[in-house]
Amino acid sequence: MNWFGKHFNDKIILSKSKKFIPISNNGQIKYIKFWNDGFLAYQLKFSPFESSLIILNLTNNEVIFNRTYSPNTPIYLHHSLNTSYFWIQIKSSQVEILRPQFRERKNKLYALTVKVIDDKGPIANAQVSVGNMTLKADATGYATFLLPSGNYTVKIEAVGYEEVEKSIFLSQNETVEILMKQIFAPLKVIAKDSEGKTITSPATVVISKNSTRIFKAEITNGTLTINLPIGTYTVSLYMRHYNVTKEVLLTKEGGEVTFVINLLNICIRVEHEDGSKPHNATIVVADEYGNVILTKHGEEEISVKLLPGLYVITAYESGYETVFRSISSESGAKLGTCIIMMLKKIPQQPGNTSQTVSSNYFQTILTALVILFAAFIFVLIIWYFKVFKIKRAAKEKEGKH
Repeated sequence: MNWFGKHFNDKIILSKSKKFIPISNNGQIKYIKFWNDGFLAYQLKFSPFESSLIILNLTNNEVIFNRTYSPNTPIYLHHSLNTSYFWIQIKSSQVEILRPQFRERKNKLYALTVKVIDDKGPIANAQVSVGNMTLKADATGYATFLLPSGNYTVKIEAVGYEEVEKSIFLSQNETVEILMKQIFAPLKVIAKDSEGKTITSPATVVISKNSTRIFKAEITNGTLTINLPIGTYTVSLYMRHYNVTKEVLLTKEGGEVTFVINLLNICIRVEHEDGSKPHNATIVVADEYGNVILTKHGEEEISVKLLPGLYVITAYESGYETVFRSISSESGAKLGTCIIMMLKKIPQQPGNTSQTVSSNYFQTILTALVILFAAFIFVLIIWYFKVFKIKRAAKEKEGKH
């Protein structure tokens, strides 16, 4: 029986016969291996005689054909391969394989392999076109065409990259590497309050793509501009008591994302515990870091618009105790009424007056005693010198006699 092939351990290496090779495995799984000369296309004819699973895969285990067919359904597969051999796995079916077709020298096909990369590595799913044929680059950035000798223009397009065209003269199997350049555009981030003023409080901007953080920066003037490859990004704004996230599409013309933070109106009123009307009270509003936001003198009631956060309110007036109160802008807004700063009058303390008088009296007595003591010493010194002088005079008189 002429099989037009050679058997090696249940494998068949296809010969150069022009005829079909029928294979019947009687329901058993069989593997067939054959070679691909010159990157020519094979025609595979599958003729299942019952419901069959047929798998065609390359040597790198990439499945390119995996289907189940009804009985007596003829199947024709034409696939261009750029590998030296591949395997067919057959289960409960009959397969006929046609060898590579020989062509005239002038019609010989060559493999043009295009490798698409950027400065980081291969670009998957790039669209590669040669003439009227278009392929997508695989995960390793490769796309292969079978073409006769001649001049060709290779066109490559990929999302976020500049389009590339390259002229090729093909006279043999050839691999061409194409370096793609990403398209960058400015993305502007703006943080402002509900009155249109830019936020000066410290804030953090985080930019992510496909759940991966690619940029993080602190801003203090409410604006930030960064050049990024065009595409879709997630932009998040973080403050101590506020955070929000938005998605933005960055195009060649650039993009902008604006965060508007609502100000919350807080009312503050000063009252005296004794019911009298405040006339010269001072109200100070500071943030949790001690930065003074507002100072008002001589006003009984004020309103202040605050960003979300924690604040300390101080109220004081001459003759009254100073009052402090910590609030959050959120809780202040929910109250719906003014925050009352109740000032308590400093009470008179008579004990302090008598203590002052006693202290002054003691100091007066002490001063008088010091003066008297000094006078006593002075008199004593004078008396001493006077006695000394008298005794000396007496001695001189006795000496003369």
